[in-house]
Amino acid sequence: MHRIYHSADFTIVAADGVDANHGLRGLKGLTTARNHSQMPIQLSGSEQVVVRHPAKKYPGSHGRNTYHTRAWTFQEFGFSLRRLVFANDAVEWHCEWGLTREDMIRELPEPSNGQYFDARQRPTVHRLLTDKMPTPHSLNDLVSAYSNRILSFPEDALSAFAGTQSLLEQFFQPGFLCGLPEFWFELALHWRPYNGSIGWRVASSSGCSPKTSYKLPSWSWIGWTGRRDRPGTIGDIQFPKDDDDYDGPLFGRFTEPVTKWYALSHPASLDRRPITSAWHEYRSKAIEGRFVTLPQGWKQHADEKRGVTFSHYRSHRKYSYPFPVPEPSSKIISTPVPQTAYLSAQTSRAFLCGKAARNNALMRENHVWLKSSQDQYAGFLYLNNPEQESLFKQTGNDSSSPNPLELVATSKGTIRSLFPPELDWELELERSSEAFRMGKEREERKVVDCIFVLWIEWEDGVAYRRACGVVIAEIWEREREKELVDLILG
Repeated sequence: MHRIYHSADFTIVAADGVDANHGLRGLKGLTTARNHSQMPIQLSGSEQVVVRHPAKKYPGSHGRNTYHTRAWTFQEFGFSLRRLVFANDAVEWHCEWGLTREDMIRELPEPSNGQYFDARQRPTVHRLLTDKMPTPHSLNDLVSAYSNRILSFPEDALSAFAGTQSLLEQFFQPGFLCGLPEFWFELALHWRPYNGSIGWRVASSSGCSPKTSYKLPSWSWIGWTGRRDRPGTIGDIQFPKDDDDYDGPLFGRFTEPVTKWYALSHPASLDRRPITSAWHEYRSKAIEGRFVTLPQGWKQHADEKRGVTFSHYRSHRKYSYPFPVPEPSSKIISTPVPQTAYLSAQTSRAFLCGKAARNNALMRENHVWLKSSQDQYAGFLYLNNPEQESLFKQTGNDSSSPNPLELVATSKGTIRSLFPPELDWELELERSSEAFRMGKEREERKVVDCIFVLWIEWEDGVAYRRACGVVIAEIWEREREKELVDLILG
């Protein structure tokens, strides 16, 4: 269906009502009249103009329509280049040049109009393919918009996204696995909630374990949905950035994987397909100067601060390494990637204690500090929701998890947001924030090596992702087990 919407001259969108049976109101002699209050305004002489009654305001963005909360309507709205929308008892016209309504007389805005093209308000896959780079971070708005949608059968989350994913595969080579781009797989595994919390998509069948009732993987955002834990907020999904920019305490820089990932259809399956992650190969070539010819569309620059950087004609940003950027018009015949729910890998493992944060506002999100067996600060985890956070809020100010948390390594990296382990990190963050409020220059924190990790828990021989985070590399090497763990991630 996504190809039909994308190729149509225009799509008629019935956005009013609670379901498809509402129909298109206001077709004289055919359907029920609209509640379209109008008011005449007297002009000069006998002329009048009729406008929508001021008491009947249009909702912002796409309003409170049930249509815009449902997952199965996502591809209809997002793939259609032109739409005739019946919404809020009025008719709207949407196209690449903007939006207008039946009671508006004005020129359509230019394509650069930010309000219309805000992907969170009106996500269009076409704009993503033509305007953005094929990186995990560029998927934030689209993935967040979809993950907040409602399904009568939550187990359909991947099926309802399949059309969107299919078109994205023309731009993100070599494809997606359950909503994660394989080229950037290690980065994509470290998606996290942002600006709110997320919860597991509970199966429609009553009495089933949410982990085992259907095959939505815990390691992908597709198995989670945004929650309204605070008024006016709903959890979004955010991926790590893909270049050298350090973004405060949010993310560091991924440098190389520590393991090879395989996809499999069942925990006991012997047929294991290698994940085709390749971002680190391009990064290595750039650092070592091994590019004889740059990928199409890229230029190399000498930067006094950052050294050698790369730019692409589709983006104003500078990158530390180039990567493939297919042209939207190119006829790419992609082979669909089998959508299997399990991953396997051999990787290192460590057990660290979680310590409740005294002030989450310092990190802007729910998080928990990680402490080593020597009671040193070792890193942190980004938590998915308040229920996870409550696990660490024991009695007393120095509360920590009663049992060590099991962590597995995914990638090496560097990060600027960690302090020396012997210091009280939360106290240091408070001092840094206070200095910033007082207008003082913040002390430059040095870059340290780190390990990107997943917090997992096991059930019936399968591990499930609980959260993601970062650990100082020096402490990880000291705390990790000497033998690698055979990981099956479901």
